[in-house]
Amino acid sequence: MVEYWARRNDPMARARERFASGDLVEEGVRAPILQSWQRCRDLGLRPDRFELPYDANLDLESPLVRAALPVLDHVEATFLDTQVSLVITDGDGTVLVRRTGDRSLDQLLDDIQLLPGFRYAERLAGTCGLGTALAERRLHHVRGSEHFAECLQAFACFAAPVLNPLSGRIDGAVNLTCRASDARPMMETFIQKARNSIERQILDTCSQRERAVLQAYLQAKRRGCTAVAVTGDGLEGVDALGDSGLSRRDQGILREKATELLSFGVVATAEVILSTGRTAMLLCRPVTTPSGISGAAVEALLPPASGHSTRLPPLAEQESAEPALWSPQRPGPEPAGTPKTSEAAETPGPGRGEAGHLLLVGEPTVGRFAMQTRRRLQLLSEGGVRIGTTLDIARTAAELADVAVPQLADFVTVDLLQSVLSWEEAAKAGGPLRRMAVGSIRADCPFYHLDTQFEFVPATPQGRCLTTGQSILEPDLTLAPGWLAQDPVRGEKLLVGQGIHSLMTVPLRSSGTVLGLVTFYRSEKPDPFENDDLSLAEELVAHAAVCIDNARRYTREHAMAVALQRSLLPQGLPQQGAVEAAYRYLPALEGVSGDWFDVIPLSGARVALVVGDVVGHGIQAAATMGRLRTAIHNFAALDLPPDELLTQLDDLVIRLDNDALTSGGGHGITGSSCLYAIYDPSSGQCRMARAGHPALAR
Repeated sequence: MVEYWARRNDPMARARERFASGDLVEEGVRAPILQSWQRCRDLGLRPDRFELPYDANLDLESPLVRAALPVLDHVEATFLDTQVSLVITDGDGTVLVRRTGDRSLDQLLDDIQLLPGFRYAERLAGTCGLGTALAERRLHHVRGSEHFAECLQAFACFAAPVLNPLSGRIDGAVNLTCRASDARPMMETFIQKARNSIERQILDTCSQRERAVLQAYLQAKRRGCTAVAVTGDGLEGVDALGDSGLSRRDQGILREKATELLSFGVVATAEVILSTGRTAMLLCRPVTTPSGISGAAVEALLPPASGHSTRLPPLAEQESAEPALWSPQRPGPEPAGTPKTSEAAETPGPGRGEAGHLLLVGEPTVGRFAMQTRRRLQLLSEGGVRIGTTLDIARTAAELADVAVPQLADFVTVDLLQSVLSWEEAAKAGGPLRRMAVGSIRADCPFYHLDTQFEFVPATPQGRCLTTGQSILEPDLTLAPGWLAQDPVRGEKLLVGQGIHSLMTVPLRSSGTVLGLVTFYRSEKPDPFENDDLSLAEELVAHAAVCIDNARRYTREHAMAVALQRSLLPQGLPQQGAVEAAYRYLPALEGVSGDWFDVIPLSGARVALVVGDVVGHGIQAAATMGRLRTAIHNFAALDLPPDELLTQLDDLVIRLDNDALTSGGGHGITGSSCLYAIYDPSSGQCRMARAGHPALAR
């Protein structure tokens, strides 16, 4: 009975009951919690069942654990003898380490399987601090009845994903758990500081390894030279090329190629053509520290200005002359793009007249991260130039897909809401979409074709993206809730036939309005999408969204101007017997101009012929044209001669222009021209006057 009354007095518990019964829950539940509940329902989870998989093979020597342990040791005194527990998990939510302030809390945590080896992923445990923080890839907290599983509702969890500062990947999460009644707002700040400390520790650990590799290399060298060391903080040390006489451009080229060689981590050489025509040789050799840390060093061998260079004995002979700390490795299967190496190949080294400069020393993974960062920056720069070259919506969407494939994704689809294409100013977040562009590395792309109209099921990542207006990242599609709900047959074809394994979908948003969404897929690239990829995609999409919104507004204004102009032009020729009239109107190719023509019957069987033009394009020019055309009709009814009529028309233009400039509420008339002719069939004479307009053709 007590539990029943507690549920009735708990708004969150009542909201859970409404959600479980299928009713609409709009108020009283935070959006992230409601979205997580929906994901749990889509996965078929039940609140009364809680079974987590267990894995006894834990990597307690991982960089994450090594970085987290000093932080846990430091903060453990903060919550000593308190009902609080700190937990470290890997990237999939498997608990690696647990520290508890008060041992009386241990039994409660054991009962809910918050133990090393148990996996607290959201797809298994439901809505919880750990699983939901990893699923949404951001700091998160879940309290009491917000938990999906009933056995967790007595607790409060504050969790934050731990980001590897070098790779940008989420290595794991740090979590604080306590009883729901003991939760305090400051716990969220506490867990955020703990996360930041662990990330700094990861960076410091990497820096220490880089310094050890550099020290091992310098000790192994038989000659002194300046060096630049790659550390977690970037390039630091003495500029090894400062006294080389090379331009900044050539120095940048050498460092870029050196970073690429370092990323391979094997014995390799590369020739680099400098801007002066000289050829520099880069030599990469693996290094192993006494403690077993593996790295690589890259040297630049610069020939004298005359361009002559010398060659040393084969690489094997060079290696045998090095101190024991050198640990050359025979390259096995090399990654794609690795420079061709051979133990017997002649490798240039510092000879007579050649200057040797140590460019980079570090771990190969650091080189790969540096290359990835550079390529991301290049992609952003390329996107800024190639996306939005025209005011055409379809063309802009295609440009976005072309930029992203294959540098970022193997497949890209761009979908716009039909309401946006219908020029509705306040577009709805839902409703049918139209496929505007498809980018693919293959010709047999299995996605919906261009101009297909469809709707995404709310359970799909795209449906959730449109509903929430937030980007969705699904590193592993086999675990993504609702992925197959849109079209099970097509979805299986994408997963199995095309090998698509990772997805991210980003809303196209401009000026607070969701215009549609862009979905990125990976199939041939083995690595799943990560947070850095999502950030890059969001920047590209944000730029494209502004361009698409500009194109949409231009298209809307153009259509309105065309409609206005057509309504103001003559819809047909009036009945008159003076002349046989025919016309053909060809509108401007770009924009809508203020051109017009008229045939006006006058008294005495006469007829007035009018051709005019208002300088400019768009609605303003069309509206001005309509006012001038109306004025000419009124002046013609007064039977004024052509010159007097144009004088009256000129006075009207001056007044309209002055009124617009004085009020400040409109644009002045830049200029206009007109030709007015009166033909009298009884005399066979034609009287005409023109103001700035070309004369009649004979």
